[in-house]
Amino acid sequence: MVWLELEAQGNSEEHEVLELDSSAYALFTASPLVCQQSFLTWLEQAEEGTPEAPIDEPDSGARMVDQSLGVLGRALDLPIEGARLGSRS
Repeated sequence: MVWLELEAQGNSEEHEVLELDSSAYALFTASPLVCQQSFLTWLEQAEEGTPEAPIDEPDSGARMVDQSLGVLGRALDLPIEGARLGSRS
């Protein structure tokens, strides 16, 4: 796993996006442990009938894609404004 390799080298906090090869990139938002805990918390809330995850908000999917595009655009030095979902009417 890429994140674990970077962590072993002490570099896991230095990258938001990492080029794996000429056609593949990794987008790092959190450690695998944080992602897993977030998912387990969401499942627990869903079982209790009270999921309070941002995914329940109507615009959350577009917002998450926009945030990811922003990270990729900065890391790859690409203009992404036209690609953002929130900028479409």
